[in-house]
Amino acid sequence: MVRFFFSIAILSLLCGCAPNLVGARWENNASPTPPKDTPFDSFVFLIDGDTINASEGLRVAYAKMLEGALPANENCRLNVKTKGTVEENFASWWYLGVLVFLPLWPAMPRETDMELFMEAGLFCEGQLIQQITLTEEEHPRLFWYGPYRNSEIQASADMMHIKLMKRLRSAIQQDVPVDTGMASDF
Repeated sequence: MVRFFFSIAILSLLCGCAPNLVGARWENNASPTPPKDTPFDSFVFLIDGDTINASEGLRVAYAKMLEGALPANENCRLNVKTKGTVEENFASWWYLGVLVFLPLWPAMPRETDMELFMEAGLFCEGQLIQQITLTEEEHPRLFWYGPYRNSEIQASADMMHIKLMKRLRSAIQQDVPVDTGMASDF
């Protein structure tokens, strides 16, 4: 019986992972019919100083959102660089008595701060036409730890991508500067 509860505690610990900012969720939802032409020359993520290629599903999701947004009569391409950061704040009185209150362990509040900072350059026929800078942030404050917390934090990370897709499309179509971090821009 003790082994059973110990196994559950270990599995709960392993289920509380950081969100995947480079698009694992989008792999499962990738359309079987991607756009005929991807608008990207480069689509790069920087996570903790490491350069990581975005998943194909995430690239397809961005490409589908941008279909029809780029000028049709010119040969236009996008260079996109996104920097992602995730900070987890463990500073809580709950952590002082972890060993004493081990049965309450899954109920430890945790604060997570996530940010995606995107720089996109729109190049038409080799000339920089528009420089776009966007920032999206999410700050989930969750009480439970484990699979529920992990899925909610991943949902917040996915929502940041959806907002960035819509704001990038809006900025390209309107050809006006978009205020950094404004959710009302799309």
